Amino acid sequence: MDAAKDHYRVLGVTADADAAAIQAAYRALAKKFHPDAPAETRSAERFIEVQQAYEVLGSRESREAYDEARAAVRAGQDKVERERAAEETAWRARVREEPEIADRHADLSRLAKSLGRRYRSGILAGMDGRHPEDFARYLEEQFLTRHFGEDAQMQRLGKALLEDGRRGAAAELAGELRKLPAGRLTARQRRDLVARFKPRRPAKEAPKTWPGLAPFIGLALVLGLIAIGLVDFMRSGPKDGPATETALPSFGGPQIGKSLKPVSEDPAMPEMTATITRAEDPPPRLKRIYDRIDAND
Repeated sequence: MDAAKDHYRVLGVTADADAAAIQAAYRALAKKFHPDAPAETRSAERFIEVQQAYEVLGSRESREAYDEARAAVRAGQDKVERERAAEETAWRARVREEPEIADRHADLSRLAKSLGRRYRSGILAGMDGRHPEDFARYLEEQFLTRHFGEDAQMQRLGKALLEDGRRGAAAELAGELRKLPAGRLTARQRRDLVARFKPRRPAKEAPKTWPGLAPFIGLALVLGLIAIGLVDFMRSGPKDGPATETALPSFGGPQIGKSLKPVSEDPAMPEMTATITRAEDPPPRLKRIYDRIDAND
């Protein structure tokens, strides 16, 4: 008697149906799915399923035993569901405290879902006093050793296959390793296995470079900077036309405020004077400029 199977659902009746309703449902379904029924309704599999359900529910004693076992199964299922809900709540609270454990759980689940479940349960159970990172490393090493042996290169190869989603290839690699003597993997056997089960991870493309053009590109940049400097120098040089107010640069010492207005040689133009604010103790270079201005006056 399979208490986990819902025989009431098979016959299409409720759990509180009486014996007459169960018998009527059985006869209708048996006639519908009988091997001698029309081709569009007959089904040997459903006919056998209906027969098994009626064998359990057609007798009062067997039905009572089935109901008791079914109630126990449902109680157990409810308990499991409650435990899973409590575990999910506790896990979410733990992830809020330590977000990094969610990443490690995802990494282990990519290798095997059972491995992720063991990590999650272990985290909630205290991990035997281990740090979460150490516990994850311990589970991963134990898993890889069990399936791919103690050879580090074969463990890396198996892990790469699982992370690539090639579980069939990983299982095949594990089978090949089990055929070999433990701890006697030769270098040639290792190379053959690596070549046979090479991961299909896309290699990163190297950036395209043109080393022969590098000197010319550098020279072009230098010439461009020189050309920009020459253009700026020519734009800032003296221009033809009427003179404008010009400020002399500062050569150190106190700030010099000065504006020069050139004297026009045209008698029709009024004479213009230069207004100079001089420093009390100018540097020698600035003093020579003052002397030249005085000589011109």
